[in-house]
Amino acid sequence: MKPPGNDRLNILGDKTAEFYLNPKSFCENRVAKHKSTIFQQRFLNKPTVWLTDYTSVHCLLYEKCSNFDQGYDVMNILPQLFGSSCVLFQNGDVVIKLREILANSISQRVDKINRLLEFQVFPALDKMCQQDLECDLYQTIKEMMTKLFLQFFFDIDAEKEPELIATITKLSIEHWHGITSIPTSIKLVGKVFQKALNAKKRLIEIFKERLTRTDSEPPLVYTEMLSQIGEETAVDHVIVCISALLPKATASLLTSALIQMAMHRPLDRLLPTASQTTHVNSEDTSCDSPVNGGGDNKEGGGHNSEKEVFDALLKETYRLFPPFFGGRKVAKEEIDLGKYQIEQGQAIIYMSYFAHRDSKVFPYSEEYLPERWLSVKNKASSPSLFTFGGGKRECVGGHFTHHILTRILQHIAITSGYEVQLSEPETYYKEYKWLPVSRPKNPVRLKFLKSSQGSLQNGSMLMS
Repeated sequence: MKPPGNDRLNILGDKTAEFYLNPKSFCENRVAKHKSTIFQQRFLNKPTVWLTDYTSVHCLLYEKCSNFDQGYDVMNILPQLFGSSCVLFQNGDVVIKLREILANSISQRVDKINRLLEFQVFPALDKMCQQDLECDLYQTIKEMMTKLFLQFFFDIDAEKEPELIATITKLSIEHWHGITSIPTSIKLVGKVFQKALNAKKRLIEIFKERLTRTDSEPPLVYTEMLSQIGEETAVDHVIVCISALLPKATASLLTSALIQMAMHRPLDRLLPTASQTTHVNSEDTSCDSPVNGGGDNKEGGGHNSEKEVFDALLKETYRLFPPFFGGRKVAKEEIDLGKYQIEQGQAIIYMSYFAHRDSKVFPYSEEYLPERWLSVKNKASSPSLFTFGGGKRECVGGHFTHHILTRILQHIAITSGYEVQLSEPETYYKEYKWLPVSRPKNPVRLKFLKSSQGSLQNGSMLMS
């Protein structure tokens, strides 16, 4: 049986513009109309099936992942912007090799990212928190993350080369606008998309210029890839690292996490007082000291470590506010997905946002409750999250991103002892825009105040 809906080709059949205008309403309206969490509709001028419940998305990404290819080469737009040999667009055995190279290049640099966080990001965070004028939180964090990733991947020092940072940032934004031009064919053949391609060309030129410098070694992430794959493929992956993709995603998640911390104050009830536990150093990711909170820790006597608390806080942020609304796959063969039949070559769009709010899997699904991740007795039985995809094609940078986000939140809340307060009523922050990355529609200007009782490091309770 085919999913309900209309995927016929006619002048009014394509719903791309409607989806991009409001993806949340688009899906909600069709689920209600068809009384089905799976439906079909023409999108990007292709017959497309939409998955909006947890079970079908999990089945797609895990149980039947081998039956689907990546679907990001639609209309050859993204391959033009990021390079056709990028792992985002590859399928088959080559993906395994590319993923291993990329994952190793990142995971072997934990010490480097920790140093950059300590000496570059944390001072910038303290400056942001200390200033009297409330900044635009998302934009400020995005700038910090841009500098961090350029330093990490390419050894471009923001203090020594501010003009180069500014140039790359400007080009990255122009490059990113090529992605946002996808919904409208008029733009695709016009100035916006061509400007994005020109920005990509200039970014590659800048990168190759740096490779010829005699005063420094080429970036390790590039040289390691180049030793195992061709130059074109290596450069294509460099473009992903240079682009605005990483800063926007991390800024989105950090902004959402801080808003929820301000609204719901989860650390008040989940973290212990200093008299109840010893402070966990933010650089120690293996410590299991007991803290107050729900759940069972076999070594903590029913308590959870500081690390577990921040893991839970971030997981709940991933669940409710994924930076990207979902992802796209293409069926390699005819296949059954639930009670519906998917035809060979048919596109599938899975909606992480809605799957994460499936009340059958996540009770009180619209509420921000980090406790749900602490109350699971067997952590292996926790529900999956699709924020970074899932299965064999899960994002290779997921753990890397989680490490950065954890360290930053720990620094703000624990090391520096700031409590986060809203500067506007809660309703001001609840309306989100979802494309191209999720963030509140209104500028976010939170207040960062030193806890009146000081930080845990000073022997008293944080976030009181």
